[in-house]
Amino acid sequence: MNTVFHPYKSFFPEKGGINTVIDWIVTQKNETLAFFILCTHRFGLPLSQPYGSNARIFRSLKLFTLLSMPIMPFYLFQFWWLSLKSNIVHHHHPMPLNDLAIFIFFPKKTKLIVHWHSEVVEQKKTANILSFLFKSTLRRADLILISNPNLLKYSPFLSDFENKVQVIPFGIEIDDLINPTNEVIQLKNQLQREHPPFALTVGRLVKYKGHETLIRSLSKTDAHLKIIGNGPLYDELLDLVSSLGLQDRVEIVAPQSRERLIAYFLACEFFVLPSITINEAFGIVQIEAMASQKAIINTELESGVPWVARHKKEALTVAPKSVDELAAAINLLKSDDQLRDNLAGNALNRAKELFTYDKFVSQINQTYEDLLKK
Repeated sequence: MNTVFHPYKSFFPEKGGINTVIDWIVTQKNETLAFFILCTHRFGLPLSQPYGSNARIFRSLKLFTLLSMPIMPFYLFQFWWLSLKSNIVHHHHPMPLNDLAIFIFFPKKTKLIVHWHSEVVEQKKTANILSFLFKSTLRRADLILISNPNLLKYSPFLSDFENKVQVIPFGIEIDDLINPTNEVIQLKNQLQREHPPFALTVGRLVKYKGHETLIRSLSKTDAHLKIIGNGPLYDELLDLVSSLGLQDRVEIVAPQSRERLIAYFLACEFFVLPSITINEAFGIVQIEAMASQKAIINTELESGVPWVARHKKEALTVAPKSVDELAAAINLLKSDDQLRDNLAGNALNRAKELFTYDKFVSQINQTYEDLLKK
């Protein structure tokens, strides 16, 4: 049995985008692969424990956090030890401690995959200092994985290594969205009876999600909006809704159970992802809306967002932070039933073709298999 090692700063039970991707890979049913995960230790959790049927988590003690990075005195030694015991190291970027470990020592016989999830967004000065480590890792890599072509197009690092790059889009379980249960259908019908037609957005209430722009755009339309999520901007966004006199048309809804969330996706007229920075690297929530056969409004970010749902194919794509463009797109989708239906049908087809969990895992496994043959 071959072993693949996934080192990253956090993992179960902590949530996060990269954590979720690692979870998709290591919880698959595959009798030919075993997985190691190395992450930060959390109080009350064991330093090592099995995870699923063929994975094991190792946790490294943390002293403190510096620039969003946990400082772990034993991490490098654990990284090297697990690398020596593994056939493949699947490094999830950005994680500078991994780059440092690879720079100092990396086993010659172990294959290295760099999964380039995004650029370093928040700590740009730190990224400049660490750029030599990132480039060193990319030179050592046997393969570089990206979720969408825009990462290669806009990255200042990847262009020199284009021959190593392979695109594997993220994929999720969409069967419960395409074939909802009777209970979910009843909830959807209830939502449509009790509320006027509404646009939907789902996500944490944080700055980069662009909720402020979306709420301001509603003052230039007669649309209704449901925002599902919570987060640090909750009170600020409620105040904005009140100050604009939109209390009757904009509702911020607490996070929902899976069944109720699907019902909201199915009940809405269309879905809006108004993100304003490349912190929104892919926009997986778009896939859920697309699998629910909904037209999308998204933003022209230098990330995977406008590639997942493409302008005038599955989406209307507008400039980030543009209240006027966002309002115009909302008005257009509300008024043009044929356009909305065409985008929605295309969205469902694209979700089924590119963004399923089975397809994602199958491509990852094929990558492992091909790499081990070299």
